[in-house]
Parts: sequence; structure tokens; C-alpha cells
Amino acid sequence: RKIALTFNVNLNWLILGQGNMFNISQKEKEDSFKEKFVYIPIVENFISAGKGIIPSEKIESYIAFKKDWFNNIKNTDSLAAIKVYGDSMTPVLRQGDIVIVDLSKNFVEMDGGIYAITIRDKIMVKRIQLIFNENKVKIISDNPLYEPLIVNPDEVIINGKIIWTIRRVDLWTTPSYRRWKVL
Repeated sequence: RKIALTFNVNLNWLILGQGNMFNISQKEKEDSFKEKFVYIPIVENFISAGKGIIPSEKIESYIAFKKDWFNNIKNTDSLAAIKVYGDSMTPVLRQGDIVIVDLSKNFVEMDGGIYAITIRDKIMVKRIQLIFNENKVKIISDNPLYEPLIVNPDEVIINGKIIWTIRRVDLWTTPSYRRWKVL
């Protein structure tokens, strides 16, 4: 009994080998499990890799990641996930991908990057490049079929930087994908 109490071990498990090893409640198990993960909201609707979509702030569901995958992120509460629609960012981002957006990075970093942006009330995902000598912003699609767009900085709202992509590989390897692929 003393050993069981000292090590918080179930006495039936210790003597008879029956039951759970540790005296831990279901709630404690769930809390311990939850503490190991970051839960990122998936925003309803899509982010356009094309001409833009009217944004939604409604949360569709959550996606869980191990906390240690985000050690370099100061505030994981500033992360959101959204599905990609369109082909303008192919091959880097494809229709059906889910992107993780760091909403705390609502500015263009010196090395540029891929951002969730709003232009004319439409949200889209694009590569952003600052043109300092002209005081302009270059909006770039990775797909060469789409021309870059050059705008004034006040025409673009930087919603956040894309830091991760999640892709279902089977969508790209099955014939059924070709039925809904946007070209």
C-alpha cells in the first residue's frame, strides 16, 4: 500500500496486474493530452489563389498540432488555418491545401514571403515583394500564367504570413482529382 501511495500507482494493478497502472482520472488524462497540443482554428470558406474571395471569420473546426512544432512562434493564438482555392500559386500552393497563417505578421518582412492579403475587400494568398525605390508593392502569383500586379501600399492589407502548408497527397495522385482541379 505504501508503494502504491508513494508512486500514485493503482494497488490492484500493483498486486494483481489488473486495471490502470496509475491512479489518474479521465479528466486528468484529457487535460494532460490537451496540454501537449496547439489547436488552430480552420476558418470557414477559402482563401483564393486567384482573383480573390470575400473573407469569412466563422470557424469551421480546429486542427491539432504538437506544441513543440511551434516553439519558434511567440503566440500560437495568432495562428489560423484556411483552405486554398484556385491555381495561381501552383506549384507551391495547390487547390485543396490548407495554409497556416501567422496573423501577428501583418506586415511584409524584408525577405518577402507568401501572405494572406486583402485587396478591394477580397482575400487571397500571394507572394509579396516590396519595391522600395517606387514605393510600390508587387503581388506575385507563382503560376507563370498569371501576371504580377503592382499596387500602392495603401491598396493592400496584409492579414498574415503563410508559415505552413498542409496537403492531402491522394488528391494529386488519383484520377478523381482531375474532375475538380481548376486550370
